[in-house]
Amino acid sequence: MNLDDAISYIISVGTNGCNYDIMTDDIISQLKAWSELCQFEITEIAEDRLELQFITLPDDLKAFCQNIYQFCPDTIDQGYGLFTEMTEDAASLGMNLPNNIYELMEDGDSPETRYGLELMQRDLAQNKIVVLWWD
Repeated sequence: MNLDDAISYIISVGTNGCNYDIMTDDIISQLKAWSELCQFEITEIAEDRLELQFITLPDDLKAFCQNIYQFCPDTIDQGYGLFTEMTEDAASLGMNLPNNIYELMEDGDSPETRYGLELMQRDLAQNKIVVLWWD
């Protein structure tokens, strides 16, 4: 969905991150700012969630991922920052995760936020998708 259509739908759904004091207008402003840096389509819209599929990525992907984290802390705090824990739990249960999860984690330097940001950057470069959620 292109940005203009997505904005209309975001308004009608009332997408927000109110638990982080992020309202619908804040989300729209951020999406417009990101659209100046790169091209993307919004492939999922919900009350507290967006999924973005990137056509092009910003030149400074590291800074962009830091901006995503500032705007949506759950991407790291409840997502990429938990990959080490997730893989350890899966191993202890005898479960196999998709290979791309392990590939993203190769050569990471810590399971902390910095590592989560690094994983987000690798994943975004490889898959060109990011999911934003505020719960």
